[in-house]
Amino acid sequence: MSSNRPVTFADQPSPDVALTHAPTPPPQINAVPPEAVQLVGLAVDGLAACAREQDPNQRFAGAQLAALRAAAALVAVRSRTSSDPQGMTRGRALNVWQLLARVAPELSEWAALFHYSAEKRTAVAAGTTAVSTRDADDTLRDAAKFVAAVARRLGIPSRRLDLTTQWLAVT
Repeated sequence: MSSNRPVTFADQPSPDVALTHAPTPPPQINAVPPEAVQLVGLAVDGLAACAREQDPNQRFAGAQLAALRAAAALVAVRSRTSSDPQGMTRGRALNVWQLLARVAPELSEWAALFHYSAEKRTAVAAGTTAVSTRDADDTLRDAAKFVAAVARRLGIPSRRLDLTTQWLAVT
């Protein structure tokens, strides 16, 4: 039971039907801007450096800075691809953690954690307060997990972060 007619598939118009509209091109894959890749790289390098830091205050501040750099990278990429980038601020200034919660709601818990510890980072940097070794180490581990989560979301190949040893090893 053969026929000389061409076979058409359900998603293709038959050859004798004129196209009334042009076919839709495939969605464009947005490459991650080099600046975002650089920020994530700086975050990872910063984590490695602050992990070797003996002073808990410096380790805490370095971990906070690494998280801030990663957040800035994700905010920049997501707000660039947002359909309403002007509506992000709604007339008032927001910090990177507030912006992160808006452009990446799946990371809002991370944003809240680092947002509320930003004041402590400022005090540590000013020398008006000190953090314990435990607090510095916890912040370092949290920052490393956050930076890795950002790198995954951006599709940036990650370097392995080993948090099981005394020092953060970057390979």
